[in-house]
Amino acid sequence: MPALRAQCERLGLAARVRFAGWQDDPVPFYELADLFVCPSRHEPLGNVILEAWQHRLPVLSTRNEGATELVAEDRNALLAPLSNPAGLGEGLRRLFALDDAALDALATAGHETVQREHHADAVLQAYLELYDRLMHERRRA
Repeated sequence: MPALRAQCERLGLAARVRFAGWQDDPVPFYELADLFVCPSRHEPLGNVILEAWQHRLPVLSTRNEGATELVAEDRNALLAPLSNPAGLGEGLRRLFALDDAALDALATAGHETVQREHHADAVLQAYLELYDRLMHERRRA
């Protein structure tokens, strides 16, 4: 943490950056945000992306495991190269260049993805279909 704080000072960002530490309730932070960036090198599912979409935020993520499973690139989020700071910077430039309508379209498509594929009802339906298929396969065996 001291190294991050020192770098923040060197870059002249100390007045704009807050190191909030661990938060049990991330909702207020999503509500404050205009967009969401997921720079993770390792993100197995991408729950943070789903949460950002649930809060109707436009998303930029690195091409981690979870993001590549969730994201329809340039439709519901933007993707940047993994472990590539310059590539992430380029992704940020792309995101910042979008007008309000394009940002809203990304956020809306992300929210629709959550509702269609990851909402409790959708997940329950997927499990029921899996169990039904397994029962039919077992009966045929």
